[in-house]
Amino acid sequence: MAGEKINYDYITEYLHQVLPETKGYLKDMEDYAHINEVPIIHKEMKSFLEVLCKMKKPLKILEIGTAIGYSASVMALSSGKDCHITTIERDSDMTTLALENIQKLGLSDRIR
Repeated sequence: MAGEKINYDYITEYLHQVLPETKGYLKDMEDYAHINEVPIIHKEMKSFLEVLCKMKKPLKILEIGTAIGYSASVMALSSGKDCHITTIERDSDMTTLALENIQKLGLSDRIR
């Protein structure tokens, strides 16, 4: 049914308490997204993607919906130097911002 949650609130609250805070430029990106109401992945999904990428070490990732480049950056930082990410965004303003963020993180050679 539409609008139903897939987990209980207490699980999400617990995860928010035990997961480490984001630091550095990724934290700046989170703050920007919050202030400007840009949708990015939640803290628990960020941690899940990090674990998944560290375990699987993918060589190629396709992302649909770049926004500010947050999740692509998380995946690139967690996947290793051999991973290349292609990400697609239809909003040209978001594309410009994502490219700037990706460059500031030094990931331009791995995220296109």
